[in-house]
Amino acid sequence: MPEKALKVLVVVMGIMIIAGVGVIVVTIINRATAPETKPSQNSAPVPGEKFVTDAQPGQAFGDISVAIPAGMQVLTSQLSQGHVMISIGTPERIDHILLYSVQDGRQVGRFKME
Repeated sequence: MPEKALKVLVVVMGIMIIAGVGVIVVTIINRATAPETKPSQNSAPVPGEKFVTDAQPGQAFGDISVAIPAGMQVLTSQLSQGHVMISIGTPERIDHILLYSVQDGRQVGRFKME
């Protein structure tokens, strides 16, 4: 009886390995052939912020104006994975982190530190 159970176990595990490799191959193929996704167009305007751009997606977006509240300054800016992150605050404290898309210049996120 133990030999039969071992054979069944080996067959089941072999089927599971083949199925797992199949899932991996299908996932790789789907990701390689999938069309490029666009960022969400649901970013909400932020009160008091002036956002100026007249570019179409995929084109250069020109100038973007960001209103810096009185008494604050840009502390850091960083480019990463198609986005520009700008930290605004006082030298002692970051108050806001703004995230802009490099593709079309629109604001895609805002963090307010409290």
